[in-house]
Amino acid sequence: MKLYIILLILAHFIGDWLFQTRYMALNKSKKFGVLLFHVILVSNFIGCVVLWHHNWHSDFAGPLLINGIAHGIIDWNIWKIYAKIRGDNAFELDYHSYVNGEPAINKESVKHDYYFYSTIALDQMLHLTLIILLFT
Repeated sequence: MKLYIILLILAHFIGDWLFQTRYMALNKSKKFGVLLFHVILVSNFIGCVVLWHHNWHSDFAGPLLINGIAHGIIDWNIWKIYAKIRGDNAFELDYHSYVNGEPAINKESVKHDYYFYSTIALDQMLHLTLIILLFT
């Protein structure tokens, strides 16, 4: 069981961090298509672990679907809440620095932002709590 939980958490972090592009991170709470792609990506990693653990039986399709929907609801709303707390211009853009043709986020405006890191912590706590509740 311990290995299963570790693999679920690892799968979540691979999908939610390593395979999440900058574009996805900035747009998943604004564009539904971006959110849907992100949720499917994360769900595929978690789904592989769940199916492997249950000898490739699909009896966990329901919890996987619930987790995907919940993940989407969290990601759609969490950065909107952050923006309301910080103000409309939550991410200060640096128009002198560009990444893939878009203005970069001013790293200094985020570096010392307590709410930014608290939002990330809350986001991950919610995702991991759901995973543990649904799959163990």
